[in-house]
Amino acid sequence: MLTDYHVHLRPDDLEATAERYFTAANAERYRTVASERGIAELGVAERVHRFTQSLDVWGHPWWRRNAHDDLDAYCEFVREETDLRLGIEADFIPGREDRMANLLESRDWDYVVGSVHFVGDDSLDTEEFSVWDRPEPPEKIWRALTQPELIGQWLMPNDFAATLGHRFTFGTKPQGDWDGVVHCEVLTVEPHRRLRYSWCGGSDNNPRYGSRLDTVVTWTLTPVEGGTHVRMDHDGFTPQNDSAYNAMSPGWGRVLESIERVTATLD
Repeated sequence: MLTDYHVHLRPDDLEATAERYFTAANAERYRTVASERGIAELGVAERVHRFTQSLDVWGHPWWRRNAHDDLDAYCEFVREETDLRLGIEADFIPGREDRMANLLESRDWDYVVGSVHFVGDDSLDTEEFSVWDRPEPPEKIWRALTQPELIGQWLMPNDFAATLGHRFTFGTKPQGDWDGVVHCEVLTVEPHRRLRYSWCGGSDNNPRYGSRLDTVVTWTLTPVEGGTHVRMDHDGFTPQNDSAYNAMSPGWGRVLESIERVTATLD
């Protein structure tokens, strides 16, 4: 059975109000498209920072600016006016786990989608508060991304080389039938601009973390005033890779902090 539990009924901007988008007609529009594509079960998971109750968890300026809607009214709408599964997309905020748990446990969700949008006070996917804007020039960050000894400081032991077609590995903790080796191949090398490599591993015999993984990591460096905008994409996850995705998402955030520490030591 095909499912889609990560549906947002509105775009993530302030003009997309609950009054306009949280309607039975809008929900039915999503249901119709899902049926046409063979999706049997559909769930909505609006972002937690759009609701005023989220400010009991975290008072970041971005959350304060966006938190205008009532969480309980959203729950009531989904339960009473649609046949969608009721979910919420909840951010991982270090040090605020108990507060987030209180918000989530006080309501009857069908499921919760975990996400990472912030590293500290910096944002992973907004231009304002962006964690991706670094004061170092692209050339220095490129060194951290491509020199094996430096990669080992912010990620894992490796035998990387910035050569198109080069095959290399990362080594991590074994899990079940997986030996812990991540097999990679360099797919794109544009010095100081773009680096892309496959990221494959896991075992078909592992049902959760350590399951078969066939993904691609892309680093994009863009010069900006005062430094570099760094973008990292990790694509190719399937529903069977949920455990790996949930484990790796906050990990990449910590990786960015480690890259910053490494580049700060370079001449």
